Amino acid sequence: MLLDFLFPNYKCFACGCELNAGENIYLCDNCAKDLPINTEPVVLVNPDAKQHFNKAYAAFRYQEPISKMILGLKYNDRAQVATAVAPYMAAALIKGRECPLSALVPVPLCKKRQRERGYNQAELLANEMAKTLGLVVEKNVLLRTKVTTPQKKMTVAVREENLRGAFAVADGADVKGRNFIIVDDVFTSGTTVNECAQALKKCGATKVDVVVIARA
Repeated sequence: MLLDFLFPNYKCFACGCELNAGENIYLCDNCAKDLPINTEPVVLVNPDAKQHFNKAYAAFRYQEPISKMILGLKYNDRAQVATAVAPYMAAALIKGRECPLSALVPVPLCKKRQRERGYNQAELLANEMAKTLGLVVEKNVLLRTKVTTPQKKMTVAVREENLRGAFAVADGADVKGRNFIIVDDVFTSGTTVNECAQALKKCGATKVDVVVIARA
């Protein structure tokens, strides 16, 4: 037991091999060097939809091993994945963003899913990014106003209908004239973050950007 405490072993979040405590306690060298870094623009899938956010940034493409890590974060109680990927998200944001950074706003999760999961993964990501960027996390600015159906197998059109009006700015929230960064896990069609951005812009936000772990 003492040796385990002094020399803890960790498992790579991607391939599951054992890691000794060191510089990176989340990924082995092989997985770390093969991460699918995103270099492409992140835009709405539906070209006819109005884009309410200004720019979106994704640290990775939704491919192995990142896709496996995201699934672990969302469905297998692997909360520490947020700690592993947040620095990459912060780097993508700093590299691409032109105006001063402002508050981080996690996409709100419906209460039932948050109870089942034990946490909101977007909030975990925002909290970890805040440590790197020195920003505040305003988790109560946005509210989810309706329960939506899981979207994994939905078409873009159905996603848009499913999420229409699903988010609103909380009463009394300080939004007008401010810049915000919406934080989420995956950018698939972009509908979720676009609805969030629309809610913020309606209440007077000046600029709303988006940052995610990966783009699908």
